Amino acid sequence: MEFKSVDASFVSNGEGKLESVPDSRSAIFKSRSLLGPEKYQLMNFFKHVQGIFANGSEEDLEIPFVEFLTKRGLSQKLKSIILYTIAWADHDQENLELCKDVISTKSGINRLALYHSSIGRSVLAFSL
Repeated sequence: MEFKSVDASFVSNGEGKLESVPDSRSAIFKSRSLLGPEKYQLMNFFKHVQGIFANGSEEDLEIPFVEFLTKRGLSQKLKSIILYTIAWADHDQENLELCKDVISTKSGINRLALYHSSIGRSVLAFSL
């Protein structure tokens, strides 16, 4: 038996077409579905998350992950990509009153790290 790594993850673009999830530096910059500013925002987000660990940041990691993403100025499209395709949120994180399972920032970051380590990417080389 031999195991093969996952080559790509896909997400619906809302128009019935699948697009590759930008889950690495090269995938972010090759993505045709992201605009230039979105590529910049996503890379800055990943760098910020890595900086939390490198600098021992004291950010509030118990706030809802969606709030953390909003504070970072990410577009709705980028928040959806991160929440539902990379962090695998299974409930609507935008409506916190109705959400059955609100993901904390700490849990969200751990999910990002798990996703990237499971597909062999090194965008996020950390965990909490």
